[in-house]
Amino acid sequence: MLLENPIYNDRRARNEIFSLRDNGFELTLIHKTETNKPTEDTFESIPLHRLLDGAALHDPKNFTARKQIVKKLIAQFEFDVLYCHNQLNYHIGKEIKKVKPNVILVYESRELFHAWPLNVSSYSSKWLMIKSYLVRKYEIIRERKNAALTDYVITVCKSLADNLNEYLQLKNKAIVLRNIPAKSASITTSNDYFRKHFNLPDSTKIFIFIGGSVYLKTLNLEQVIDEFGNQPNVAFIMMASDNDGKKGIFNYVATKGYSNIFYHPYVPLQKVPETLASADVGLVPTWNKNDLSYWYALDNKLFDYIISGIPILATQQPEYINIVEPYQVGICVNPDEKNAYLNGFNKIMATNIWKENLQKAKEELNWENEQKKLISLFSEIKRNHFSE
Repeated sequence: MLLENPIYNDRRARNEIFSLRDNGFELTLIHKTETNKPTEDTFESIPLHRLLDGAALHDPKNFTARKQIVKKLIAQFEFDVLYCHNQLNYHIGKEIKKVKPNVILVYESRELFHAWPLNVSSYSSKWLMIKSYLVRKYEIIRERKNAALTDYVITVCKSLADNLNEYLQLKNKAIVLRNIPAKSASITTSNDYFRKHFNLPDSTKIFIFIGGSVYLKTLNLEQVIDEFGNQPNVAFIMMASDNDGKKGIFNYVATKGYSNIFYHPYVPLQKVPETLASADVGLVPTWNKNDLSYWYALDNKLFDYIISGIPILATQQPEYINIVEPYQVGICVNPDEKNAYLNGFNKIMATNIWKENLQKAKEELNWENEQKKLISLFSEIKRNHFSE
């Protein structure tokens, strides 16, 4: 398995790894290099090798470094399947398959990469933005060409799967594997962490957004901020990692003079459910009709809210509606309508059906059920390609 994200903070990869290991598949993890971390290591007793040079993967001109990675992996390891997370590792996997055609190449596409926008608000110069745009175009072309040697694609929802089936002309239909927390992570009791952390009175309702990153002009957060800014008895909290986009968001908040908009750093993976449980409503705000990768997305945060036991305020996008409405775990709104987010929030707070519905949803929407599709796929690979 070729990984880009640090395995310690990648719930999806962790769940996949443990499920495969616990069902009899032997794994070796090929990880990106990390400062002050050994090249040879283990993760939960699984061999882990930090061999992927992130700079080389991201630099399309560095053909030599990528060739060296390919040669090293072929020389150092024996393997039947290459499971590649993201399009950069996917290209390494394709180059290996050109040399070892009997290897099964699996590509996990977590986003719709060919329709994934550049977050232009984070660029410091026009030249850097143009350069990034050209690199993106090159990588999009490369991803499509790589599909010819791909055996299986895994993605996160039906909308992305349908698009990838047609766009990549896949010989095997893409498998949908949603990033759902384990049932064992489920939280059944709320707490007052956010109120204590921000010194808020008990009467204040907590509206939470969780995300890996935040940017202006991408996730429709500006509209949410404007609708909730200085509203009485409600605090809007954004829990995300530190990045350049966060500066833009909070410059926006400062310019508007809102005093009830807060930022909280991202917490360790194992603390996410209990932290979110201290909020009253979870937000999924995207509403980006121009970029299909966002429009068709099935955000991890949606399942984080469910497992944490808080109702969801989401926008009326295909994949959100297909979860929120059938399970009755929140409300989907149309942000083109005035005060849609605020009105939806107030409707949620006026209803008391959420706790019971969320508990029912957890019984079905959990990794223990979702992993069955992953095990089925790898059992099929073993049966069709490696059985004697």
